[in-house]
Amino acid sequence: GGVDSHLGGSGTRALIFQNYLGIGVDAQAALRFHRTRNVRPHLFISAFTNKILYGIFGARDFVEHSCAGMHQHVHLICDGVRRELPPETEGIILLNINSFAGGVRMWESSEGYAASSMQDGMVDVVVVYGALHLGQLNWGVDKPVRICQARDVKVIVDKRFPMHVDGEPWEQPACTMHIKLRNKALMLRRTADARGMSILKMADTLDWAQRNEVITPEQQEVIMAEAYRRAEKDRP
Repeated sequence: GGVDSHLGGSGTRALIFQNYLGIGVDAQAALRFHRTRNVRPHLFISAFTNKILYGIFGARDFVEHSCAGMHQHVHLICDGVRRELPPETEGIILLNINSFAGGVRMWESSEGYAASSMQDGMVDVVVVYGALHLGQLNWGVDKPVRICQARDVKVIVDKRFPMHVDGEPWEQPACTMHIKLRNKALMLRRTADARGMSILKMADTLDWAQRNEVITPEQQEVIMAEAYRRAEKDRP
């Protein structure tokens, strides 16, 4: 499903993201990459050179720390509760799925933190401490800082910051963002194990039941969401 993000300021607009919304250091590299590609497209000739250039743009922030002091200018209210950001925060990421930047897992369950799920209608809110921290996440040698999981998130930004939605960057003036679930869609994951085949057969059976008015569409959605939740929980 998609997550609705409303930007308020001099004008109000709505954005929908499927995967994640980033504010700060991770969006800065994407924005520099995007602007350079528009001005000098001849430099971007292959996936290999693109990765090198993206790394160079990200490495600039090792020294510059362009988003330092974010905790003083960005304020989080999650399900009505004010959440304090660590002073080292240089980036905030809100995730609809537990995958970032090509597959990095950004949320791990532990005492006090529930598991990440695409079925629960919540976003996972994490922060990163800078470009080096982002690099360490990609290398698998560090983890992001978990803030919370929430169904309704308000982000109040009182100065200009780079942002991106699913990799599409822009520079955002001061604004208030209201983020919540927009809708859900049934997604099937390709799998070869017996559990996965059982889920597919169940989906076919529920489609038949809904078409023949044995169950309602709402009941079909609830049953499938629970089936996927259990399948994900049992995965090794």
